[in-house]
Amino acid sequence: MKLQNMTVIFIIIMIPIILVVSYYIGLQINTITMQKNYTVKLQTAAKDSIQALEINTVEWNSASSNLADSKRRDVLAAINTFTTSLANGMGIGGAGKGRIQTYIPAIVYTMYDGYYIYSASLMKDQDTDKDGLTQFEKDTSGKDTGNIKYNTEGTSSYQYILKPYSPYSARYANENVDVTVNYTLDNYIRVYGKVGTGDEDKSVAKEGYLVVYDSDEGVKNVTSGSISGIKYREAEIKPETLKENVYADGNVKEYPYIYDQYDNKLYWNGSNYFSVDKSNKKVYLQNALPEGDAGFSITNRFRKISIPMLNGSEWTVQKVFQILNPGGDFKFYYENESGAFVEFTAEDVLDNVKKDEDYSAINYCVESYVFTRWVTGKLKDIKVGDMQSLTEGQYNNVESEKYIFRINENNNPDPENDTAYAESVLAQHKKDIIINTIEKNLSQATAQAQEMNPNYEYRLPQLSYDEWEQALSNISIIAFMQGMPIGLKYYNNYAIATSTLNKEFVDPDELYFAGKDDQYYHQRQCEQATGSDYVGYRSIDYVAKSYEKSDNGTTSTKYYYPHANSTNSELECYYCLVNRSTYKTGNKEKEWNNSPYNSWTDSYYNALARERYMQLDDIEGKSITDISIAKNVDETTKYYGKTIKYEIQVTNKSTGVKTFDIVDEFNKNINDFISNISINASYRIEDEKIIIENVTLEAGASKTITIEGNVIGNVGIYKNTAKVTVDEKEFKSTEVSVSVVKDVTIIANSIMKPANVVFIIDASGSMTNSKKRPVENAVKSFVNKMDINSDSMIGFSRFRSDILGIDATKRGKSPYKIEDRESFIEDFKWTTIPGWTNFKDGLRVGVDIMEDMIKEKPNNKKIAIFLSDGSDTKGKYSGYASKLKEIADEVFAIKYGKFDTNETTLKEIASKQENYYNSENIESIFNEIFGSTIINIDRKIEGSTLISKAELIGSEGEAGEGNWWISLKNDSEFDFRIDDTNESEIANRALIIKEDETTRGEKTIGEWSREGYIGKANGYIYLNLSKFGAESKITIEIKN
Repeated sequence: MKLQNMTVIFIIIMIPIILVVSYYIGLQINTITMQKNYTVKLQTAAKDSIQALEINTVEWNSASSNLADSKRRDVLAAINTFTTSLANGMGIGGAGKGRIQTYIPAIVYTMYDGYYIYSASLMKDQDTDKDGLTQFEKDTSGKDTGNIKYNTEGTSSYQYILKPYSPYSARYANENVDVTVNYTLDNYIRVYGKVGTGDEDKSVAKEGYLVVYDSDEGVKNVTSGSISGIKYREAEIKPETLKENVYADGNVKEYPYIYDQYDNKLYWNGSNYFSVDKSNKKVYLQNALPEGDAGFSITNRFRKISIPMLNGSEWTVQKVFQILNPGGDFKFYYENESGAFVEFTAEDVLDNVKKDEDYSAINYCVESYVFTRWVTGKLKDIKVGDMQSLTEGQYNNVESEKYIFRINENNNPDPENDTAYAESVLAQHKKDIIINTIEKNLSQATAQAQEMNPNYEYRLPQLSYDEWEQALSNISIIAFMQGMPIGLKYYNNYAIATSTLNKEFVDPDELYFAGKDDQYYHQRQCEQATGSDYVGYRSIDYVAKSYEKSDNGTTSTKYYYPHANSTNSELECYYCLVNRSTYKTGNKEKEWNNSPYNSWTDSYYNALARERYMQLDDIEGKSITDISIAKNVDETTKYYGKTIKYEIQVTNKSTGVKTFDIVDEFNKNINDFISNISINASYRIEDEKIIIENVTLEAGASKTITIEGNVIGNVGIYKNTAKVTVDEKEFKSTEVSVSVVKDVTIIANSIMKPANVVFIIDASGSMTNSKKRPVENAVKSFVNKMDINSDSMIGFSRFRSDILGIDATKRGKSPYKIEDRESFIEDFKWTTIPGWTNFKDGLRVGVDIMEDMIKEKPNNKKIAIFLSDGSDTKGKYSGYASKLKEIADEVFAIKYGKFDTNETTLKEIASKQENYYNSENIESIFNEIFGSTIINIDRKIEGSTLISKAELIGSEGEAGEGNWWISLKNDSEFDFRIDDTNESEIANRALIIKEDETTRGEKTIGEWSREGYIGKANGYIYLNLSKFGAESKITIEIKN
């Protein structure tokens, strides 16, 4: 082939390939470029969002101290910042920014003790006017009721909402405890539930920080009745002199300050305490209200000091309050059990309390020490495997047999100690819970996004453990973005941004220290520190504050720094900002005890203890958040198909207006329980939850929410609890249980075989009226429940010896036929007279009666019941006891009362171990014996009826999922039990099924099963209720 021809062929073949490859490479480059740009924009939006949250939760100036009164509102504002920033970065501005939400399946905000998820949810469409404004229901006068009006078509659509706040929590249960523990990002926990068993079973609700106690790694040198000498990680914890600059009355000046019982700062001017109001005016404390005044403990201001007290082996905290108002003489008080303030006279404990010193660090150590000892004592046996409702996930780093709450050097839950924290069972288990719980809820959010947009397959990315470590190191946002077209593929990524300036979480690395003769403030252990007397504060306390200053008619903004004065500066150390290699991070005793570190150990741990304490100190009287919530139902037993009505009463006992969602959580899917739901408030349904949205209540106001509908679904027990979460506190109603029942009439053609029953009953002198009457009643109830047409026989041996030891056992006309039970009941009664306990003759007569019964009715089931309240006084009874066990099918022996009955003897009389009883509840014992030996059916005529409020086991296994089933288990011989031995027989049994007066047909159970009427599960036959009307009467006749 000529060269020219080959060249032409090469050009024809290769040029298109080169063009296609070049185009493909160009697309790949564009895709990578777009992916990089989107990642930058996503990360920028996440950072903008976290900064917005910081702005809304930090006091940037003295006029904004009340800005952060609702975390939910702040998070919503931060999320709005995220979507706005991302939309602007994408070039989508204005009203069009809503389109960006389609590509955001979920946003997570990890807070200090819980998290929010922002995602799509199916919501009922609201009724709007022509301008798109939401309409509200009106009362008879035409006024708005405040309840949102929904459109008449009942349509729903997906809307992006902030889901209710979810705490980091887990429930643990074993034989000693049943508690729920709420975790946080650090070593603070809340515990509520039951602790102990029997008489020691107590409901508890406690919270506090966990520290290693009596150890160099935690708090030690705690002495009962003293607050001196306490050490926290070898640092001496003592009262602190805290100072800051404050703008008040037109000037900036430095004052020492302390915290009062409401956690408010009180500044000391040398003669009186004052606070600063929103107008930047000093507000001095008024003269103290006298003791006995109703407002003494509320209006007066106090400094709180916590004193450790050892009572026997139990440590407690004695909280003492020092009055600060002029005229109060700075006396100390404590709160007694009735809530009244009583003067605390052991003042030697509190010698030398100075007016300008704060005790928060001491309070932290004392209360943490006592709380940890309680946790270690009461919860020490809780293992990881005791956690209920285990959340499966990618992280399960702790073995199930590990003990969680045995706090010691090897299980140190304090994140301040990085090395110990990394190896702590509690810390790692806590992280597993948080991560797996969030991932589970993120999966649900992703599934809802998939339903909203089925054209794109959403996939939840897996964060690495290091990324989770970052997200849980402080308040963080995790934002997911998926489905955005980028060239040849779709964008799928996420961004994490973590806060460092917030009041939610005390980060040890965000403590800074200002000292004398040092122009900079430093992080701990910085080698560039050259001053002395360092005092630590959180980084947010170094943020500049502003005020407006007027001068000759011109107003200008002035700035000042809270911790800058004539001897130090507002500047942060450069090396602390950019070069942490200058830190001393080794042995603190060796490296911190040399200048300039000689006081930093004490300064650091005092600051950490103080700031943690002030973060979560829950002193009554502080801007109180308290919600009362109660739940009830009109009837606790509901027939299938009937109307049900729940009421939720919620009262705001807080000190201000509160807005919240009510989460009404059931143990089963709502739509499988109630139909035609009607609620007098805005709501949405999410699987097992009804969420009442945006309930707003003024302080002291109440509201009643009604939930109505028709009972559908499975027969069984439905439990639910209503709860609200406000300001990160959870309030729950008591659990409400509703038993849903359905009567099914079962017509059976035969009954249980008859029985011979003999009662051998102690009638000695110790069987007083208070004892014998319950026995007479129990025997009467027993025989009255027996089938009167069953050919059964009954008899009694009422045994005793008279005071001379002569046998006085009575048997009446035993044996009696069951139809003569009225005579039996009358003859069985007796009058108690003095006498001895005579086992021998009681058993002898009982054997005689049973032998008489066997002669007349040999095929009956043979049952003997022996009862005594005392020890035998005659002896030689063992032969008769053996004979009775030989001729009877079952012999039961009952120890009655608290006398000296020989337990070993009675166990020998019983035919087997489980037939021995020791109880004073005779009625219950006789009922149990009856249920295990006699079948209760009242056969008036052949084809008798049996009403069964049958128990439902659930739509499980072969009973079929998605349908509603009732177990046909009942107490006749046709109890519909099914297993491998009788399945063929059961399948061929014929049934006639009727609905009201209409006969559905006569078929075998197998045929009914193939038509979907019958199923099997858990060893029993089930009937499919969805085949019938909700209120229909169902009759099943067994033909063979």
